Amino acid sequence: MFEHPEIRKVDMVSFMKDLFAMVERDFEPRGIRFTPVFRGEVGYGQIDPRAFQQVMLNILTNASDALEGRVSPEITLTMYKSGGRILVKVRDNGCGITKECRQNLFKPFTTTKTNGTGLGLVIAKKMMSKMDGMVDVQSEESLGTVVTLNLPEG
Repeated sequence: MFEHPEIRKVDMVSFMKDLFAMVERDFEPRGIRFTPVFRGEVGYGQIDPRAFQQVMLNILTNASDALEGRVSPEITLTMYKSGGRILVKVRDNGCGITKECRQNLFKPFTTTKTNGTGLGLVIAKKMMSKMDGMVDVQSEESLGTVVTLNLPEG
């Protein structure tokens, strides 16, 4: 579906606000506190909006799944510009990822979820690459995870 992305100039704050309206309905009943933080004037990004929405939904779903059974579950999304790029950081205080699992994060069909396919992060990384973007995952077991998406500025 996203083999040939339709990249265009997108107002990133408006894009995120629309996305937040969608995900907050899912987070609220689960007791997940969702905090968006926009640092400075974020402006426009060069993205395929449908592809980036899919990437964000995947990252946010993973974050919310990691919060299952946690006390005071929270997801913070921070977005800012740096060096001609837009950085989107999704931080959760969930279960984190073991060192062993971190080594296999982007390998197809590798998952610890009972209902997972092991393709979510693989597809997200591929979509980001097609938009001249990158994905970085930092995680500590029992402490949480930070996923950083790095996109071209518009």
